[in-house]
Amino acid sequence: MYSFFSNLKRCVEEITEYSSTDSYIAQFILHNHDKIPKMTIFDIAKECSTSAATVTRFCKRVNNSSFKELKEDVVVYNEFLEGEINHKSIDNNEIDMNSNEILENYFESVYKSFNETKKLINENKLVRAVEWIYEAKSIYVFGSSFSNIVAKNLSEKFTRLDKTTYSFPTLKSQLLAIENMKNDDVAIIISFSGTTRHIKQIHTMLREKNIKVIWITSQRETNNSFKEIRLLVSPLKMDYFQTAIIQDHALNSVVDILYIYYAYLYNQ
Repeated sequence: MYSFFSNLKRCVEEITEYSSTDSYIAQFILHNHDKIPKMTIFDIAKECSTSAATVTRFCKRVNNSSFKELKEDVVVYNEFLEGEINHKSIDNNEIDMNSNEILENYFESVYKSFNETKKLINENKLVRAVEWIYEAKSIYVFGSSFSNIVAKNLSEKFTRLDKTTYSFPTLKSQLLAIENMKNDDVAIIISFSGTTRHIKQIHTMLREKNIKVIWITSQRETNNSFKEIRLLVSPLKMDYFQTAIIQDHALNSVVDILYIYYAYLYNQ
């Protein structure tokens, strides 16, 4: 789901990299995603004032898929949106708060998440992770869904410390990046759960290349490896929502701590 959504958004946002026709088709699909599963390629071509062949090329160029596969991606995306909010909990009055209670509950949850994350941080691992970053030729940062926004944040922060750091917007670009990694590079995987299919695929490829991996995750170690460091965050989340409401704050707090430690230890 994330890859499809990211591909189409990027087609609109990075307007200089794509044709106006590609951008228009992407916008049409995003605005009408609920109707797309029932539309034919000729329907979409007509609505976008283009040809079926152009839509076919769009699917391959922007989403690296066939039209049929793109429609399947849209179905998954629509299912994801339907499950974004736990309406059953709301209907059963499990969520029954006034505006002030919502405010208090949110900030109390964020504070609790920060506090738990602070207690989970192992300073020895933190210092060792900073040392790996310092010694690495390049840093490659990987994430999926909202974690990829945190990955972008880390990449921007360490670039400001004159450290060559990359993050990648799509699954395809992440997989291609791993192929180019060397033994003197370091990977940072940012994933709250650490268990998504996408992240498992990334992790497997990195292990096959014998790349050092720094995790920022709530998932505790399943097996120890001298090639991996896990920096843990609080597992606290709001179950009423699929989107990260407080998880991203915990992940970003570790990113900030890494940045500060690096600045003090190696950027004098």
